[in-house]
Amino acid sequence: MEFRKAVEADANRIMNIIKQAQGYFKDQGIDQWQNNYPNFETIQNDISSGNGYVLLKDENVVGTVVLSFDEDKNYATIYNGEWISKEKYVCYSGF
Repeated sequence: MEFRKAVEADANRIMNIIKQAQGYFKDQGIDQWQNNYPNFETIQNDISSGNGYVLLKDENVVGTVVLSFDEDKNYATIYNGEWISKEKYVCYSGF
């Protein structure tokens, strides 16, 4: 297995993995990622920003993750809870 930064040539395979995850979530009654996010443009932005990574098995992309230390507006407001710490955090999403 190999873990490396994603490159533009990985974008279609990453999108296929995301679509599989979206289908799984839908089947489980989870509404996460059911609104066209992440989409192909998101994947391309993750790659161009250097935040996208892939896991390879036998030279095939079998997993993907985004690691970002940038502030994410989606987490600016937390409902029915609070952050455990005021320290910086890493946004992670991956399959």
